[in-house]
Amino acid sequence: METILRGLLSGFIIGVVCVAYVLLRTWRLEAKLPAREVETMQSEFLTNSWMTMAFFSSASLLWGFIGAGIYRLLEDEATFLIFSFTLGVFLAGLVYWRNGAYKLDKIILTLIITIGLGVLVPNII
Repeated sequence: METILRGLLSGFIIGVVCVAYVLLRTWRLEAKLPAREVETMQSEFLTNSWMTMAFFSSASLLWGFIGAGIYRLLEDEATFLIFSFTLGVFLAGLVYWRNGAYKLDKIILTLIITIGLGVLVPNII
């Protein structure tokens, strides 16, 4: 039961941080645009890239649950932190080498989720 609580609580915290990041980033991008381009950009913000980032950010309850399960299998805080850091760098590298929009935002969200869970899951309860 403790594993489930660790995963859900840490996933919830990471999800709130990621969704806040996506909302703030969208707001900052809109603020930098001239007024005539805001309408054009608003439709772009609802494209697959932003919706995918928002979905994966809000699905971090699932990521937290998976992370807590992996932590339960490893049963070592240092090993889990190294695993999550390595996984985060690997996934960020994959995002970097793929062609796509908003690479930096995707890399930041990937690192927030993986490294954040690596820190929160062992220390949350």
